[in-house]
Amino acid sequence: MHFKLLNPGKYLGAADLLEAEPTYKILRVVLEEIEEDTPKGAAPSKKKKGLVWLEGQPKGWLLCVTTAKALATMFGDETEKWAGRRVTLFGDMVMSFGEMVPAVRVRGSPELASTLSYVVKRRKKSDTFNLVKTGAAPANGKARPDPAKTAALAEQIRVRNAMKAALAKHDLRGQPALDFVMRITGRAAGHDANDVALIQTALAAEFAAPPLDSGPPPPGDEDAPF
Repeated sequence: MHFKLLNPGKYLGAADLLEAEPTYKILRVVLEEIEEDTPKGAAPSKKKKGLVWLEGQPKGWLLCVTTAKALATMFGDETEKWAGRRVTLFGDMVMSFGEMVPAVRVRGSPELASTLSYVVKRRKKSDTFNLVKTGAAPANGKARPDPAKTAALAEQIRVRNAMKAALAKHDLRGQPALDFVMRITGRAAGHDANDVALIQTALAAEFAAPPLDSGPPPPGDEDAPF
């Protein structure tokens, strides 16, 4: 059991996917007013966000810019037409307020005939994502975890926590912290399993010490509000 499941959140999070890639049927899409994640010390704020209800999943799935664009790319711009369509989800590590956090992302759909690509424009850069045809999952939306992906994600989380510990040790916050992460990873958001060894080496060189070890990631699983 993932430790975050000991304190379950109101909305669907990466931990709820159980390190698998389940496929769900979309039941409906609504707007819901929620309290947004904000940087530490900032005043809380509320905003309406897209909320997707999925068959066999008791929690609603909050959309961000990236996931909303994924659904629109596959099923069209009108959210009313998303009902009844099938979507495959997975957990990924994303950048949020200068640190890496787990998030729910869209892998694709069994209904796709071929791979689709879409671009999300951000302030300083644009990210390109691919959506692929996936295999149909059981009706309850469950899927078997991929051992290779599970191990890779665990190592990514360990390195991510080592980076966070290094930031805290050297009192790096805000933009300096983001600059550090970008310098170590070589890009603004995320890293793949193939990058882990390079990041470990970069951490050791940056602080002249072995990468720090730490526990599970803290709560938080979205990048940009929708």
